[in-house]
Amino acid sequence: MTGLRADEIRTKIQSWRKGIAAHERESLSQAIDHRLLHWFQSHLEHSAPGTLWGSYRPLPWEWDIPRTHLWLIQRKVRLVFPRVSRLEPGSLQWHEARLDQPGHWDANFKLSSLQEPVGHLPKVDPIHLHGVIVPGVAFSLLGERMGTGGGYY
Repeated sequence: MTGLRADEIRTKIQSWRKGIAAHERESLSQAIDHRLLHWFQSHLEHSAPGTLWGSYRPLPWEWDIPRTHLWLIQRKVRLVFPRVSRLEPGSLQWHEARLDQPGHWDANFKLSSLQEPVGHLPKVDPIHLHGVIVPGVAFSLLGERMGTGGGYY
């Protein structure tokens, strides 16, 4: 894709990703989840009980990581999730939420397929996060991230 602008690359990759069949998406999600889980299991110092990690709830076309989330929860890692600030467009607030509690989740005000933690859950200052598991459209070999273009992460 040499010579393409970032927005053109983003559009091409998003189009490809949205066109993936459900069974293939599940297979790819499992492979990503397995690799991420293996990383955490190989680096236990990053998942000590009480450690704060930011994560995400996937959009329908994003990769899901349920085994990684479950493993972190079982290790007593505290997971926090982003909520788009309605008062400061383009910024996120981080809330501690439980994935297994339906009352902890609400549809995003602009994108109903995005589940966010409800606003009354405990907020966490991102300075306290050990790290963030971030979804992306694409990543370079150097780990540089191309997101969806919203500018939140």
